[in-house]
Amino acid sequence: MENNPQNIAPQDNSPEQIPSNSDPKPRTWLGYIWRLLSRTFVYTLLGVVILAILLHFSIVQTFLIQQTCYWVSPKLQFGLDVKNVYIDFWHQKIYLDNVDIRDEEKNAMLFIEQLEIGFSYSTILKNGDIYLNSAKIKRGNINLLARKSDGNINIIRFIDRIDSLTAPKVRNPNAPPTIFQLKKAVLQDIYFSYHDQRKPYQDDKAIDYAHLSLESLNASLDNFYLAGDTIQTQINGMHGLESKTRAKVQDLTTFFRMTRGSMEFHKLYCAFENSILKDEVFFSFKEKKDLSDFVEKVHIWANLDSTIIYPQDLKHFSASMPHYEDVWRAKGIFEGKIGDFKVKNAHLYLGKNTEVKGDIAIKNLPDVAKMELSVGLQEANVNLPELKQYIQQPIAEPYLDRLGKVNFVGSYAGTTDNFKTKGDFITQLGNFKADIEMQIPKNMDFATYKMAVNTQNLDLGKLLAQEKNI
Repeated sequence: MENNPQNIAPQDNSPEQIPSNSDPKPRTWLGYIWRLLSRTFVYTLLGVVILAILLHFSIVQTFLIQQTCYWVSPKLQFGLDVKNVYIDFWHQKIYLDNVDIRDEEKNAMLFIEQLEIGFSYSTILKNGDIYLNSAKIKRGNINLLARKSDGNINIIRFIDRIDSLTAPKVRNPNAPPTIFQLKKAVLQDIYFSYHDQRKPYQDDKAIDYAHLSLESLNASLDNFYLAGDTIQTQINGMHGLESKTRAKVQDLTTFFRMTRGSMEFHKLYCAFENSILKDEVFFSFKEKKDLSDFVEKVHIWANLDSTIIYPQDLKHFSASMPHYEDVWRAKGIFEGKIGDFKVKNAHLYLGKNTEVKGDIAIKNLPDVAKMELSVGLQEANVNLPELKQYIQQPIAEPYLDRLGKVNFVGSYAGTTDNFKTKGDFITQLGNFKADIEMQIPKNMDFATYKMAVNTQNLDLGKLLAQEKNI
């Protein structure tokens, strides 16, 4: 039988195909998600790293702060600007150059050439409050301006705007206010001014209370605290120069507190020129804008202790103040306003041998020519010749010399040229009780006297220089 090649099946001599483990597996949706998340994480981490690096550059920090100021300014209605910012994250320091704040009318309110702030990551934000370790302010201007329309002071409006901007929409009356606390601050070469647009400038040589400026101010502050309407700090060694009179503030050290209705100086030591004021002074007012009308609306309470006043220093406060070569030492409780006040339990030393104790009331200051004085003396030891410069009446000087040292208890009421006085007097010429009324015009020829005197061993002859006749 013949083999038919067509009926023979072809043989496959190729090697047997075996499935390989290297073949790709079918892609699933879980793989896509994993790759997406991985790439997102890597890109995010890379972005954070780049952003962290960029945030270490002053140009980026400055841009962000300037944009924040640009966004906040319209809401506060105050212009905010910073020229340069550098945040040292490693040493926990912030450096700001040319910080500028302007009020609604674009008047310069605050300018700081250099500001250095120290902070700690662990405490800068604590329970919603802000705590800073230190601040150093170099070469700055603080300009307080009482607006002409209503007398409101720009910095008070600024604080109120910040409070309204940061406050919750629905205030909780029981919620504590946000606290800002600064442990230590140093002020170097600061210029301070206060101007009341409603009042004209004074053309005399005395301090203008409505247009006051201090320059070259330097001081250190401890534990600065701001919460709600309360500001307080310990001020140490503040010194500077009053611009108009060139009078020197030698040293101001005190614990200062200001609230909505008061301004307090505790443990006060104030050296102004040669004078020294101690120990506590409190100012009270209905609202803060009353400070722009200080003389008329601010009530003063002061505990004066070991206060020393050189009368020539008072010329800086009142141009009409006469020149007296003397030193006054005072204790007592001062209460009232600048132009109308009382001093209770006053203890006053004049010259070398004059001591007065009692209660004093004075009106119509700072115009000394119109000053009304009421004195109730509990005890007075007076060396009358030392009073010549205060009386300034040549006709009276011989009598003052002859009476010499006088001890008396009594009262005085009136002005320096129209007054009534009465009391019991013990002098080196004898004793007497007197009730005296005097009117002393500029022309002494028209002076009038009313006097009722009850004498006891009084040597009238020596008093009147008529020893031969009396």
